[in-house]
Amino acid sequence: MGWAIGRRETYDNRSYQDQVEAEALYGLLEQEVVPIFYDRGGDGLPRHWIARMRASIQTLCRFFNTHRMVGEYTQRCYLPAAAHYRELTVGGMARAKDLAAWKTRLQANWSRVRIEAARADKLTEVQVGAEFRVRAQVCLGNLTPDDVAVQLYMGNVDAAGEIVEADFTPMQLVGPDGQGRYLYQASAVACRRSGLHGYTLRVLPRHPDLATPFLPGLIVWA
Repeated sequence: MGWAIGRRETYDNRSYQDQVEAEALYGLLEQEVVPIFYDRGGDGLPRHWIARMRASIQTLCRFFNTHRMVGEYTQRCYLPAAAHYRELTVGGMARAKDLAAWKTRLQANWSRVRIEAARADKLTEVQVGAEFRVRAQVCLGNLTPDDVAVQLYMGNVDAAGEIVEADFTPMQLVGPDGQGRYLYQASAVACRRSGLHGYTLRVLPRHPDLATPFLPGLIVWA
């Protein structure tokens, strides 16, 4: 088995956190790792070190090995990519050409996409599992709601004020507001964990033939 550095503590002062973790790392090396590695018997072998290696191999090998890796890559990446390629190239690459034209139109109009307003139910204190609603006004410019996905992005807040371990919830289109914007809403959103939470909204491209919605430079945050 290996060693852990700290217990996932976080501090407001990043420099102080670096100092604490550096001291923990070097202390671990000095007091445990190095002595075990150089503790050798008459045969010159570090028996305690070898025992740790064997325990790690016994515990981790079934998860971290090339047979599992290649099988997982094949099932999760290579076969879906091959099927996607066949779908895009059928009929003289009709769907591939449509996707390319859509990406060109998306990039030409993405600069006008913005989240103009967001509001939620009063959230001074929410019980774990309690539900609330979030609403947003989104300007899409010359794009349409079919071109984008609007999502609520929510998770615990760390000591630096960053959202961590976040989940996203798709926001549903309510309709146009009559002023060139669209109204979206996420209903029945629930906090699944205790602690300080934060949320924001994001807009991503959406197309049935996109392999991933995360395209370089094409994401808008509230």
